[in-house]
Amino acid sequence: MKDSRAGWVVLALVFLWPAAAPAQVTTALVYGRVLDDSGAPVQGATITARHAATGLERSAQTDTSGAYRIAALPVGAYEVGVELTGFATQERSGITLRIGQEAHLDYQLKVAQVVETITVQAEAPIVETTKSALGGTITNKQIDQLPVAERNFVNLAYLVPGIVNSVNSENSEVTIGSSGANGTGNTFLIDGLSNDQDAVSSTRGFFSLDAIAEYQVLTNQYAAEFGQATGAIINVLTRSGDNDFRGRAFGYYRADELSANNPFVRPDPVTGEKEKAPFSQKVFGGFLSGPLK
Repeated sequence: MKDSRAGWVVLALVFLWPAAAPAQVTTALVYGRVLDDSGAPVQGATITARHAATGLERSAQTDTSGAYRIAALPVGAYEVGVELTGFATQERSGITLRIGQEAHLDYQLKVAQVVETITVQAEAPIVETTKSALGGTITNKQIDQLPVAERNFVNLAYLVPGIVNSVNSENSEVTIGSSGANGTGNTFLIDGLSNDQDAVSSTRGFFSLDAIAEYQVLTNQYAAEFGQATGAIINVLTRSGDNDFRGRAFGYYRADELSANNPFVRPDPVTGEKEKAPFSQKVFGGFLSGPLK
């Protein structure tokens, strides 16, 4: 009897033990090395990344090889500076970090004769050397300016090379395909959480395009953290507030009464009116964001 109870306890622990969920990328990071004029590594220098919209600051210090790494940075524009006593402070502004980006920023410090600060603006585009994933990132500005069919956030994926139409064999639903795979292998992530509807290989829920901050599509060669998919990875980051109040109201109005009659449809024998094809969609909404006191 005791052995039987022990077996049930072990079995219960197996099923109740929390499964390790893979970490999903919703932030960015910066890394690099700090050297002096002679090319020698500088130890103990402080690197600070400041988020322009919120004022959030995160810092790190260089190790014996002059290397540093600052992870878990919210996406957006940054000012990244390095300072150490005896050297001129250097600051770089205009650095924009995208979702999942690993930005490589090296610094070369000069000995300070007097108190001085070197500021570099209009930073060149950052090239990622640590990733081989194929895909693209759609920014908030693009989402605001581009017309999207049916106001469906999934259709943004068609802006990335390699994404095509695919027909789901289970329910004949048209979805997106990537790298020769059909839509059954896609994964949809919202702020790092799964939005998959496994029963029909689609999204579990939809939301307004105005709620999206950045939209990343990975089509091939993505990292192991996205190992649950064999097709495309749709990684969506929603908006968050900053130090300024921002808002928007919108209306999307597409009605049958504004559509022309189909010339190939015969009029109704009783009313004399021609039947119009269903072409109606009315979507209204908006958002408001700002600082929390």
